[in-house]
Amino acid sequence: MYRVVLCVCAMFAACSLADAAQRIVTKEGATYVVPSGSPVKFRSNDEWTTVVFDGQFAARGAYAILYLGDPAQNCEICSAPWSAVFTPDRKLASRLPHWSREPIREIEFENADAFIHAVLTEDMITQLKSGAVSSVSGRATIRVDGFRGQIDCDHAGYTVRFVGVESNTDVRTARTNSPGDQGC
Repeated sequence: MYRVVLCVCAMFAACSLADAAQRIVTKEGATYVVPSGSPVKFRSNDEWTTVVFDGQFAARGAYAILYLGDPAQNCEICSAPWSAVFTPDRKLASRLPHWSREPIREIEFENADAFIHAVLTEDMITQLKSGAVSSVSGRATIRVDGFRGQIDCDHAGYTVRFVGVESNTDVRTARTNSPGDQGC
């Protein structure tokens, strides 16, 4: 009986070790958690608080796209003309690497232009640029790779490289109160 109990305990310990999350500590001492079953694998810790992962995966969630303005047109605080943010569904977010202090809330794109042109029609892009529409949102399943995490000022940010669209639904536009006056 004692051996049976010991065997059962050993099996549970082996299972919990297999399911244990990996922890990565950066040069600055920040800890990232990589859940078991994550679709990405740790590649490197290339900067003080940045971690880089390999692996392409399907991401399902909601997105929001804003046109911030042309940086060359006196838009002093705009570093890029677009803001494209993706909020992964909870199931995926729970499987992605994240800073130990907070879960993933949103992901940005390294190649936002490619994502925007894949999910929006040319007419929607024109409406955003003219200010007739302030934002476009929707739900999509997309393929991404190049997952990265970086901590800056007690906030973790995540980026991916957009690869392609698998589905794009519930696309909606929001109108501005005064066309052309959306600011930066």
